[in-house]
Amino acid sequence: MTRMIGISQLVRRLPRLFSDNWMMVVLIMIGAITTGSDPGCNNAQQRQDDSDEWSYLVSDAPQAFAPQWSPDGSFILFTDLRRPGALWLEPDDVYTIEPDGSNLRSVSKHARWPSLSPDGSRIAYSVTHRGQEKLPFYIVSSKLNGSDWRRLPKEPHTLNDVSPAWSPDGQRIAFTRTWRGYTGPKGIYTMDVENGFDLIRVFRFSSGTEGDAATDVHHSGTMWSPDGGTLAFVVVSHESDIGPRDILYTVGSDRSGLTRVFTTEPGYRRKIRVDSIGGPPAWSPDGQRLAFIRYIPKPPVEGYIGVSVTLNTINADGTGVRTVVELDGDSRVDSLSWSRNRNEILFTSGGGVFVADPDGSDYRQIGVGAYASWSPDGSRIAVIDVESSNEYLFTMTPDGSDVRVLVRREADGDLKAAK
Repeated sequence: MTRMIGISQLVRRLPRLFSDNWMMVVLIMIGAITTGSDPGCNNAQQRQDDSDEWSYLVSDAPQAFAPQWSPDGSFILFTDLRRPGALWLEPDDVYTIEPDGSNLRSVSKHARWPSLSPDGSRIAYSVTHRGQEKLPFYIVSSKLNGSDWRRLPKEPHTLNDVSPAWSPDGQRIAFTRTWRGYTGPKGIYTMDVENGFDLIRVFRFSSGTEGDAATDVHHSGTMWSPDGGTLAFVVVSHESDIGPRDILYTVGSDRSGLTRVFTTEPGYRRKIRVDSIGGPPAWSPDGQRLAFIRYIPKPPVEGYIGVSVTLNTINADGTGVRTVVELDGDSRVDSLSWSRNRNEILFTSGGGVFVADPDGSDYRQIGVGAYASWSPDGSRIAVIDVESSNEYLFTMTPDGSDVRVLVRREADGDLKAAK
């Protein structure tokens, strides 16, 4: 039976992401998380520095919390999100479970932005080195049983490396190198998976002061094209004369052919961005088009500024942009993926799980949940529902039927296999 979201649930779950009040809540949560002590440093300044850095990183995280299927569909890797409301700021445990609900296993603790290798044998993720409480981040990889642990690359702790993403052939990992005490070039890199050698910067961030000529901030996870030849990502570009704008780029994995695929309108309206892209894009199975989410504030009504949220597609060369669906409400889209075997786009928004045809001809809600992903053959969808007390991870068919609960949240807060 299809699990649909009721009006009261939808209203309760819809975050007012673009109001000044919401931004204040985020900053408060960020400050609370970065209050650990660190011998030899000024704690107040440390918290401020970490809070500033978190503000650049939090928008990068939601997509990473979608469950990840192994390439052969034999297991699902997922994250234990313990605190709704601070989901993207928490270090959490990562597990695997088989699609029939058997063999629930712990893979790693305190892993942020986990990424499963294409052959399903290893995991890469970001951690912090002082008890998982402080920036900066560095990237590690290990086998699923935790053995063969490697730091990638082996460089000073002042680096801040986040959001690892395996190439389709499993030979390289893309990641973002950001602020936090690092004076060298910041940008998007790829590296060899064995030891982090052969470091290649495919995109360099402008490094001026915000409000000066140009300052870039990485805004989304880097997505490999299906053939591994191209990377897609979103950058927030700050320019003094026009204000911030989001730019969707593609670039060859060999650093060639940097292309501005889509650019939003710049600036603010009443302290709210007039146009922005939400999260990382998703590649079509043939690598010819990209799907992305766009947020545009509506004219204020009785002092409240609503937001138009649209699902869009565009050719990888920047032509043929199309609005597929304008979503109801103004809620954040937390996961977005394009099925390899079905010409359908899956996304989650406002506590609901939705499927849309790329031409907009069929758009429907199929269930309830916060994060979702396709199985390799497109026959099932894995869903994490952080609001449910007893159905944390489940799978269903693309029409929302045949729901199979795999993992439940116990009264003590622990996750248990449903079987």
